[in-house]
Amino acid sequence: KLLEEIEAEKAAIEAKKAQLEQDRDYIQSVKTETETKKNRLAQQQGEKAQLAEALKHEKAAIERALKEEEEASRQLAAQIRAIQARMSGDRQFAGGKLAWPTPGYSRITDDYGMRRHPVLKQNKMHTGIDIAAPMGAKIVAGDNGQVIMARPFGAYGNTVIIDHGSNITSMYAHLSSFTVKEGDEVLRGDQIGKVGSTGLSTGPHLHFEVRENGEPVNPWPYLK
Repeated sequence: KLLEEIEAEKAAIEAKKAQLEQDRDYIQSVKTETETKKNRLAQQQGEKAQLAEALKHEKAAIERALKEEEEASRQLAAQIRAIQARMSGDRQFAGGKLAWPTPGYSRITDDYGMRRHPVLKQNKMHTGIDIAAPMGAKIVAGDNGQVIMARPFGAYGNTVIIDHGSNITSMYAHLSSFTVKEGDEVLRGDQIGKVGSTGLSTGPHLHFEVRENGEPVNPWPYLK
């Protein structure tokens, strides 16, 4: 009988030992899971902090780009007026409608007026029209005139401006290349450059403007 009691006690001890071992394994797995969650949370918090910092920098960059674009438009107006003041003033705009600047391509991706900027994601005035066209497509002069700008210009990228007289200018921006230079005389329909995506642009297109006394106006009355 004593032997039986000893055996029973031994079995009970073994069972408790096994239970303790099981409990210890469970506790270890809970600890491991807790540690994993803690690390994941710390990583997420780190990523959140990084994201907040990145968003702060992005916002600052957007605000800077908006100011630069607005400043570029103001500078452009001043430069056009200064150039026109130096010109003889003999040229008179013939009137009528301008030639469509991208023969064979007429889809408008952004119209004149207030819009959400595709790059800056901010509501701002769009001072011209954007015409979708493939890279390298031909761009032509809207009417007879003199090229008063053919060079890179800030957010507009490679830009051509033609003075048509009577303080009317047409502007062609984001070009991939020029086929004219400043001072050239052009005729209506002459090629002046090729479609591109230079400056602040999301893809190949032509940004077209008409300006009166250097200031952008709705181009549609000049086109149709």
